[in-house]
Amino acid sequence: MLTVLQLIKDFHNVTYSSRYGNFSESSMTVTWSLTTALFIPGGMIGAFLGGWLADKIGRLASRLILRVVSNNMLAIYLRAQQAAVT
Repeated sequence: MLTVLQLIKDFHNVTYSSRYGNFSESSMTVTWSLTTALFIPGGMIGAFLGGWLADKIGRLASRLILRVVSNNMLAIYLRAQQAAVT
């Protein structure tokens, strides 16, 4: 069974190799490090914006808005995966 780490590394490897050719181990390490490092600031920004939005328009309305945004991001992700396969 593949772990999340291996799935992300494979995604980086396949994408980079199909676009630019050979993908060295050091380049893979750098891209993996940047990908994982962006989770922390992304979570912080999301928490701050979610709290601010909840204070401005209320919890229920902010949850609905964030659910719409989340579903749109999921649709974009799935389209990108579909485009990468073809």
